[in-house]
Amino acid sequence: MFAEHFQKLLKEHPPQTSSRAALSDWACATHNIVNERLGKPEFDCSTLSDVYKCGCADEGQDQEATTVDP
Repeated sequence: MFAEHFQKLLKEHPPQTSSRAALSDWACATHNIVNERLGKPEFDCSTLSDVYKCGCADEGQDQEATTVDP
């Protein structure tokens, strides 16, 4: 049943992949559509960047680089 609903949701709201932010916004909005259907509370999508760090390479620039010798 979930798969059928999700396939319909994907047809009505195709993934937005033009940027990392667009995909994150799409995923959160899609999550909230499912939550609404299940009677669960909505997630505040404006807090995505605070709640989930992107793991981007530039985030670790303050950390000391380490190497592993073979």
